[in-house]
Amino acid sequence: MPVGRLVLAVLLGAVAASATVAAPRVQSVAVGKNIDWIFGRQPNPARYQVGNVSLIIQAHDMGKRGQVPFARPRVTVQMPGYPPVVMEGLDSSPAASVNRISVGRWEGGQSYVLLQSHDGGAYCCLRVQVAIPQGRRLRVIALGRFDSEYLSPLPSDIDSDGRVDFVLPDGRFLYRFGSSADSVQPPMILNIVNGAKQDVSNRPGFRPIFQKALRESRRGCLRRDRPNGACAAYVASAARVGQLDQAWAEMLTAYDQKTWRYPHELRQFLIKYDFVRQ
Repeated sequence: MPVGRLVLAVLLGAVAASATVAAPRVQSVAVGKNIDWIFGRQPNPARYQVGNVSLIIQAHDMGKRGQVPFARPRVTVQMPGYPPVVMEGLDSSPAASVNRISVGRWEGGQSYVLLQSHDGGAYCCLRVQVAIPQGRRLRVIALGRFDSEYLSPLPSDIDSDGRVDFVLPDGRFLYRFGSSADSVQPPMILNIVNGAKQDVSNRPGFRPIFQKALRESRRGCLRRDRPNGACAAYVASAARVGQLDQAWAEMLTAYDQKTWRYPHELRQFLIKYDFVRQ
């Protein structure tokens, strides 16, 4: 063999061997089980097989803020019959930021991938994204940023209408009737319809969720524990289940009387966001 070809063959063999060594091992994970990715613990790409979904999770856009390194998680999602799609999370610190990736059952027997990415802050924020099959492609839908813990249990079809329901905190109540510490967020339920998120909280099938939230926020309201925030959440949840009049009467005895415009502002807020009709 000529020397040039021999050198080329050796180089190609070395590249192939290097690629073989560098290829991450595929880990099998059950559908519905969470994968927690932390930059400081998993600096190298990781591969997972979850049902019919293949995932590659790796650090991206690595840099420093001052002396603290950070990296943004990049999740490559592959499903049979679809071109792959990439999801990106928030910048992650080496130890404090946990990014959670989960695969659940989507509509029509398909799968979805949920990426929950936390910025590591004390109060905010959790960014929630979902990759779903739509038509002939996978589409990434941003559900928003929330002052919240990770979603648990994994989103599913709660009201048996064939759509996956995302139960999230209603961030419109944050800072609206008090500080962050004094705010109470009632639930909000979102569906994804034709590629867009849709608030479906008023549907009858979700009454048990709001009845539970009502009981919890009512206690805080009547104990005058963070009264304005808790009372606002109580009245909002009560409106979802047709108990507004009772909740409103109790709120009037419990809210912070120093904030004299509170009842008016609360009613206008509930009208604006369709909790009640004018």
